[in-house]
Amino acid sequence: MPAALQVRLGTGHIFNGCDIQNMWYKEDREWSRRTENSSYMFPLLQRSIYAKKPCKWTQRPGICQDIFCSGDGTSFVTRHDDYGIRQYLIPDLKEESDGQLIPFTRTFQSHSIVSSQVHPGYSLYDDDGQFNLILIACRELPLKLYTLQGDGQHVNLRKYNTKNPNSDNWEIPHAIDWANENHFLIGSVRNKVSLFNAEREEPIWVSQTTKGKSVSKLIVSCFDQRGDDHFADYRHRVFGTYRSELYLMDCRMQNTSLLYRSQMGEGFIQLLRSVNGHYLFVVKRNSNVIEVLDTRNSYRKVNQLKIPFKLGNQKHKACLTATNGLTIGTDHGSIINWNSCMVEFGGIDRYSSADTGDINDLDCESEYTTPFDSCRINIVEQFPTEPELFITSHSPDKMKLPPRESIASGISIVRLFTM
Repeated sequence: MPAALQVRLGTGHIFNGCDIQNMWYKEDREWSRRTENSSYMFPLLQRSIYAKKPCKWTQRPGICQDIFCSGDGTSFVTRHDDYGIRQYLIPDLKEESDGQLIPFTRTFQSHSIVSSQVHPGYSLYDDDGQFNLILIACRELPLKLYTLQGDGQHVNLRKYNTKNPNSDNWEIPHAIDWANENHFLIGSVRNKVSLFNAEREEPIWVSQTTKGKSVSKLIVSCFDQRGDDHFADYRHRVFGTYRSELYLMDCRMQNTSLLYRSQMGEGFIQLLRSVNGHYLFVVKRNSNVIEVLDTRNSYRKVNQLKIPFKLGNQKHKACLTATNGLTIGTDHGSIINWNSCMVEFGGIDRYSSADTGDINDLDCESEYTTPFDSCRINIVEQFPTEPELFITSHSPDKMKLPPRESIASGISIVRLFTM
């Protein structure tokens, strides 16, 4: 289907290059230009403890690793691999276009961030602000809960016990998901899943499917996500592993059962439920397909979406919504889409039967070209309030870096059109 794309706002040149300290300098300079003549007292951007130190790790691209949009579509949070958490306010796009995105707040961790999760109730325009929270898991540190307030002071509210009782080392949560307003799940090594009350340091329960010494690929990598932005079923959750295995967990009994094992790819990185809940779309590392599983038929594979490139080890984040179906970026700077009708029926048309066992490769129905044709579009996130608007991240492939002067990274707000 013919398609068009318009970039409305972006971070411009700030994240280009392969020098994170220089990126911080450019970001600070643009922030000063934006705020110096304003009567509003913007919160100061926090400086990293590594800003003035000669560090080998800062000689690399500053890649956005995740994007969380508020439910009211007024702000969003990003996690970058410069150990930074940023909040951006979204301007009125009817009045402003071709502008530059500058962070409203910016804070840093002292260690590399492995995973994080913003509370689904997050909004900077919420007077109460009780859900302006983010869970952050760093290497060699306990899991911590921080505030996401508009004053730029992200206070550490609580830390959680994720220690291995045998080694006394902190186990890193590779997957985090809010189960409801007050509880969250984490997944870590040896296929361990823990449920926490956000107000308490110790887990309510811990479930583990593997108790051996080997941890290779036995890591919980993701939990299932719903396409309607509501909390998933608190009683039953599905999680995936880097061993390409899918498990069903009964959160009441802490029982876990194997649902599905993929023969392709090298680990699950995202599990997207259709809005009607009938199908699960499985995004995998080192694979050029997204598998489609029928949740009503023992999670049997019924189809697969064909991606025009092979996903590597660098994570890609797709989105699935009721209005636009499933959308994901490519390695050549475009965005591809399968519409909601196809997604909600698992790619099975009215003339076919899911009982035949035939697996079809379903090509995308629309492809949108961006100005970033030399980059990977590694994250695509739809605005909750405006179906045509998306937040995207473009970046180089960390495994195959181009010449330093040509490295481009950044965040954009884009509008997609079908014609």
